[in-house]
Amino acid sequence: MREYMDDKIALTGIVLIAAPIGESDKRLVLLTRERGKVTVFARGARRPGNPFLAAANTFAFGTFYVKEARTAYQLVQTEIRNYFREITEDVEAACYGSYFLEFADYYARENDDGTQIIQLLYGALRAVLNQKLDRELIRYAFELRMMAAGGEYPQVFECAVCGANHDLCAFLTDKNSVLCRSCVSKVQRSTPVLESTIYTMQYVISTPVERLFAFALSAQVKKEFISLVEKFRRRYIDRDFKSLEILEIMRHTRNALYKVNNGMMKNATRTGGVFCILYTEGYRVSFKKGRAAKEILLCLDGEYYEEMEGNSGSHPDNRMSWRLQSVSGRAQCSKSETGRQCTGGGDRHAGQILLQRG
Repeated sequence: MREYMDDKIALTGIVLIAAPIGESDKRLVLLTRERGKVTVFARGARRPGNPFLAAANTFAFGTFYVKEARTAYQLVQTEIRNYFREITEDVEAACYGSYFLEFADYYARENDDGTQIIQLLYGALRAVLNQKLDRELIRYAFELRMMAAGGEYPQVFECAVCGANHDLCAFLTDKNSVLCRSCVSKVQRSTPVLESTIYTMQYVISTPVERLFAFALSAQVKKEFISLVEKFRRRYIDRDFKSLEILEIMRHTRNALYKVNNGMMKNATRTGGVFCILYTEGYRVSFKKGRAAKEILLCLDGEYYEEMEGNSGSHPDNRMSWRLQSVSGRAQCSKSETGRQCTGGGDRHAGQILLQRG
């Protein structure tokens, strides 16, 4: 497709950020193949019936026709190929997807070729919707490959001492490189790793994106792989991702629910038939019915987050622009085009919780 059509510029990409501006407009950050990361203003995108109402949301992928104004681009037309609505209907998938968008935003640059990052991001979003794939593994494969696309990745294809590409068995963390079996005794402070773990990293860094996420690992290899990627991310990236905090909450939730279901936690509380886990700072988990307003409650039916004791607040993932009012007790939830509404049960905490995409 030509970049220019008449006086319009055609940009193929995905919406990374959609933020409200004024009474009815939105500011979009697009990752595009042609011009990298660009900022576009969508006038009236929050008004009912506006042609940009659906397109001006995060995850929307397609062609965006814009005009160059004096200080910014103005959106004039869209052709959306994939809205990724399934992601927004799945709380866990939405958390992963939001993190992928935020991670891509960190690496994307203006006036750059965004093709490689778009392919990786689009592949990760499709993979996270595949129920047969391990979402946690998708996340770490995405992180490592994105760091590699940004030119920051460990040397895992040959020994740092002799250059051998076989019998690789240890990792040299301070050098971000690997050692072979013949050289490992020559270097201090190396960390033994399985050969399969090193092969996994080679695979993630070098395989075509189309096949990147379609693999499985043994428990031990997965543990080593995750540990190494965590170390690389902390070394290379000096930024805290808000959406990553939510992912960590989700991970602790799964672990806690497993313990509850297997009788490993005796003090779990059911609220209206739904397990509720209360998180404090540091993500220490307790099973209690309600505490201070600043503590976050996640109910394990996967439907919603809330703040306790009748206080309204914002969903921790600001990127998704959820707005909510709190409720505890049993919640009956219904979905609509604008969001999900839950009406509380009949106890003293009865009320309403509204989660709506901004």
